[in-house]
Formats: sequence, C-alpha cells, structure tokens
Amino acid sequence: MKENLIIIFGGSGDLTSRKLMPALYSLHEKSSSKFMVLAVGRTGFDNKTFREHLLSLGEYPSGGFLERVFYLQMDPSNGPDYHKLKERLEQFQQKEYLFYLATPPSLYEKIPLFLKEHKLNEGHKIIVEKPFGYDFESGRNMNLVLKESFKERQIYRIDHYLGKETVQNILALRFANTIFEPIWNRNYIDRVEITAVENMGIGSRGGFYDGVGALRDMVQNHLIQLLALVAMEPPVVFGEREFRDEVVKVYNSLKPLQKEEIPSRVVRGQYIEGEKKGVMAGAYR
Repeated sequence: MKENLIIIFGGSGDLTSRKLMPALYSLHEKSSSKFMVLAVGRTGFDNKTFREHLLSLGEYPSGGFLERVFYLQMDPSNGPDYHKLKERLEQFQQKEYLFYLATPPSLYEKIPLFLKEHKLNEGHKIIVEKPFGYDFESGRNMNLVLKESFKERQIYRIDHYLGKETVQNILALRFANTIFEPIWNRNYIDRVEITAVENMGIGSRGGFYDGVGALRDMVQNHLIQLLALVAMEPPVVFGEREFRDEVVKVYNSLKPLQKEEIPSRVVRGQYIEGEKKGVMAGAYR
C-alpha cells in the first residue's frame, strides 16, 4: 500500500509550525494511515534542527511522528531549485504526493507551474491555503494557473478556520437543534454581528501582514465563511455540491459596498504603543 508524502511549501513559516504540524501530529496519533512530511522552506534547517525547532514551539510526546518529518532547504520561487526537490522526492519511494501551499499568495501562481514543468503534478494532489489571491482578478488568474497544472479533482482549496470545532458546530446548532431551527430566520432575528477577537499578535508575520493585511487575512475568507454558515438555507442533502450551492446563494445575495460608502461604513486601524496585560507594547510600526 502506498504511503502519502505531504510536501509543505512554506515549511519553516508560522502557519506550518503553529497550525499544520500540531494538526498532523494529532492525525498521526489518531489515525492508522501512514504518511510522511517534507517541509520545504528558505530557512537553513536540516532534518535535525527542524525537528528541534518544532519541539521548541510545541509538545510532541510521541517521538514516532517527528521521525517521519523531514526538511529541505530550497527557494520555491526559483525554478532550478525544483531539480533539488525532485531528487529528494525520489528518495521517498512509492509515495503519493500531496503538495500543501502554506506560502504567501504571490507564490500560488509560480509553484504549480514549476511542479508541472518538472513533471511532479501527474497523479498527485495540491492543497492551496487561503487567501486565494489579492483581489478578484488575481484570484481568477490563480485558478487558471492551478487548472493548467492540475486537474480539478486534484485541487483542494482550504480555509483552516472551518476546521475549528466551534465553527463546525454551527451547522449542528442550526439544523439539528429543534429549539433553534424553527426560529433561525428573519422573523425572529433582528440582526447578526460576527466578532472575531484574537488574543495573539502577528508574531513573526509582519512581512506577511504588510503585503496582505487583516482585511484579506481574516474578513474576506474566515468571516465571510462564518456569514455563509449563519445565513445559508439547509441543503437538500449534505453533499459537497449541494452544500456549495447554498453557500453561493448567500454570497450572491450580498450587497457590495460602493466606494463612496466606505468612509461612513468601515473603520480600520492599527495598534499604537500602549499597555497590554500590564506590560508596555510597541506600536505595529
């Protein structure tokens, strides 16, 4: 039986160490499925130092998982470096590849083409992490590049926010709860407020936030997804296509803000220096 090899581009980044690796560890402990992980990034780790880096950030009680985690230093934006990747992948014999793009969106249009150029796309899968582009046009172009390199059935677009237990419970709260289901409509609900309160800072993601910003990072994906779960009608069956169709109906019913409305209806800001939990904190800039 073939094992899966998960290749994470952006392997030395914040998302990988803070979210993906703990999730993969949990999967490793709970599942009988066998898989290995190859983290790919620019930082100068090797297998040993990368595992030590992960241990410094989180708890991995079972040593068996980290023994299945490997690291390759390369530049995902540099085409010739993919020869190095291909050689490394050949060391993992008889593996099915799952490429996970935990990178800035600027690389989404490069990595799939480089994988295709080096014939690493055939029969394998690719996962694209949000945000899907900077705007409508770049998002559409990204989809064109993905479909040029992979078939639709090989492509997975993921918003990790939907994996949160509370978010997943919204549907059960709405449709399987006999108290709320009959009154979850405009006749009984005056308004809906969606609040995302974070107690973490941006950490080492300052460069990412300068390029993407909180609106693209949180609102147009995470919070719009929450809006859809709150407002959608129940699908006839909970299949992939039926669920998606109901979500799309919600999006089509939204009224876009006009440019002249933005100053009066939108407030945006950045933190200045001040006190945080009794400790002085510097300004964002």
